[in-house]
Amino acid sequence: MTVTKNEVAGLVAIAIAAFPQYQERDMKLTVQAWHQLLADIPFEVAKAALIKLLTTNKYFPTVAELREAALRCTTSLPTPEEAWEEVRGKLTGDTYIKLKYKHEKPTFSRPEIEQAVNQLGLEDLLNSENLSYDRTQFLRFYETIRNRAIADKQDQHLAELTGAQKLLTGN
Repeated sequence: MTVTKNEVAGLVAIAIAAFPQYQERDMKLTVQAWHQLLADIPFEVAKAALIKLLTTNKYFPTVAELREAALRCTTSLPTPEEAWEEVRGKLTGDTYIKLKYKHEKPTFSRPEIEQAVNQLGLEDLLNSENLSYDRTQFLRFYETIRNRAIADKQDQHLAELTGAQKLLTGN
């Protein structure tokens, strides 16, 4: 289900209400642009993204910011902190013994988490005595991987919206 022009007009009205300096402007072109460029986003997701942006940004939201916020609202990727908690849970107790001494490979809820662990090195994590450093490095690696996955998903949505799949894949 895509967002309708009337729903987009409502979203623009909410944004205008949050930015009084826009209240005297003709926002018809903004409604048209948002409708075309947010067409693939369900209304409730777009509204949640707009509200998130209006409560955190100091400037009128751009289409790019709305699309990114909408994607973040719908992504199933854990936050870096959640991912680290999952990794930390695998590196303690019985799981730790299985990994360290039986050389079993851990399984994670998302391939992005596994990729970050592999970049750090599972053996290094198992033998590390500096949890703070490991956490910092993991968060940095995972954030990069997560952002790339989100950007790839955003590119895929844009390609579907514009019919430009061939341009993005090179086929």
